[in-house]
Amino acid sequence: GFAGSYTLTPGDRYLLCSDGLNEMCGPDEIKKILSSGKSDTARRLVGKALENGGSDNVTCLVIEVKK
Repeated sequence: GFAGSYTLTPGDRYLLCSDGLNEMCGPDEIKKILSSGKSDTARRLVGKALENGGSDNVTCLVIEVKK
């Protein structure tokens, strides 16, 4: 698990997602979209999973640490 405490740094982005995303998109695809810095990242991730076949529910939440 990921239990514990973390130091948050401005600019960090965190992704919480269902297996419908990571089963349809590889780590490189996810990283590319997350690192784009665009404000519609969650929508783009869901769109990519659906484009890749989307055989399961796709849910994701992107959290960006601001100043």
